[in-house]
Amino acid sequence: MSDINDRLVAADPATSNPYQARNLDEMISRIIAIPSGAARSTWWQRVQLRVAGALILGSLVGATTFVIVDNGASLPILAIHNLAQHRPPTFGSSDTKQLYEEIDFAPTASLSTSSSSSSSYQLQIPLGGATEAARVASIFGVSGTPHEGSNDWTVTSASGAALDYETTGLPQWYYSSSTPAIAPATALSSTTAAMPSHATLAADAQGYLVKLAYGYGVSSPDYSTSTTSTTTANGAQSSQSQEEVSYVVTVNGLATDQSVSFSVDANNNLVYAQGPAFHVGAGTNYPLQSPVSGVSTLNATERATLPTSAGVSAQGPPIVHATLNSASLSLATYQLKDGTTWLLPLYTYSGSVTQSNGTTSSGTWSELALEPSYVQISASVARGVVNY
Repeated sequence: MSDINDRLVAADPATSNPYQARNLDEMISRIIAIPSGAARSTWWQRVQLRVAGALILGSLVGATTFVIVDNGASLPILAIHNLAQHRPPTFGSSDTKQLYEEIDFAPTASLSTSSSSSSSYQLQIPLGGATEAARVASIFGVSGTPHEGSNDWTVTSASGAALDYETTGLPQWYYSSSTPAIAPATALSSTTAAMPSHATLAADAQGYLVKLAYGYGVSSPDYSTSTTSTTTANGAQSSQSQEEVSYVVTVNGLATDQSVSFSVDANNNLVYAQGPAFHVGAGTNYPLQSPVSGVSTLNATERATLPTSAGVSAQGPPIVHATLNSASLSLATYQLKDGTTWLLPLYTYSGSVTQSNGTTSSGTWSELALEPSYVQISASVARGVVNY
């Protein structure tokens, strides 16, 4: 029973409720808990998909695969198959009524009506999951033979340290210095011991990034501390203070939906780490719709994805009004129908929502920034995303 997951399942005392974490991905997500509002490293994990629907918007060019631009050059249409970034398994809201609300988006004068252009990037995925898993494992001092799972490769050393390399969507790597019988959980959002300085932790992280050699950039560091509790293989209870530095992955100065993080204990020993595995190819410059036009696309998306069955009255769903007053440009990960993975420009709007009872709350919504004629989207992909 050498597989990490087999050991986790076997040691789970709740035999009637099997352990849900399939691999280190979920285990680490429970351990490295960032206080609310602290970091953007979990930005995409906080995003909730609205109802997915058919979203081929704009004037698509029949069955052709290129669009002719003003200067006579041609650009391929990006046929999006699915979202490639790792997201939590449940996208619904605990408030079922939210799923059946229709949002009416309105831009303010602060949003630009000017169109521009920005690069989209095809990502170069490492060839050979076992080879890349072994390479990354060696950087973290984990030696062993890679073992193939359903969608990952795992390398485990005699000490219990492990490297999990997931190959679903955009590949991700996860390092853990130990494999406890019961996955640790955050006990406190602070530490009970003196921790290394931020400068020391940042230097550690930069050293690992250089060795990983993926070549992507990172944002300014964000720091957090926590104390975790765990149950070891022999049933003993233990706790550990740790400090984490997290970064948003950037490409040519633009933030992406990817993140990388490193955690150490009070003695500056690396405890956990995670991040994406990719190199950035040459950018292709695509026209963007204006931020104001993007609001129109959000409205069209909202109408196209509304459910027509249970939960919606004959008079239609309740309407809430969202006023959007700012838009930021970032890059989001998508997989195309040809199997390639791209980072595509995304507008993230900030604004306020007015409910039918008059109460207001802030929110953010995202929409592909590409001019719609350059995009074809599968019916299973939600184009617009929302984060209340």
